[in-house]
Amino acid sequence: MGIAVPGDQRAKYIQYNFDAKLGIEGKDVTVKSTKAHHFTVSIPKFIFIGFNKAKYQVAAENNGALSWTTPDIDSTELINKLLNDKVKNQYIESDDEALRDQAKGLLRLHHYRH
Repeated sequence: MGIAVPGDQRAKYIQYNFDAKLGIEGKDVTVKSTKAHHFTVSIPKFIFIGFNKAKYQVAAENNGALSWTTPDIDSTELINKLLNDKVKNQYIESDDEALRDQAKGLLRLHHYRH
């Protein structure tokens, strides 16, 4: 109702970790023949595909004396909000060099097999 009531605040602190799954959209890879037995492979930008092995636990909660008047904090919803596009992009940026090295390694491996 727009009135501040002392003691009605809630806070939840979550400790979480997961394995991020990063990669590319395979359908967007292009291969062009440049001359006999030579090709140019274009790989699209890396994307955040998802995550697995997610673990989280409530590290601390702070419920004021009148917090029963406010809605509970949903831990799953909080985790989903924390893993927003900005955070996903930070994971991609921090692993960009490793992702590029892996892509180059796969192309070299394919070259040696054929």
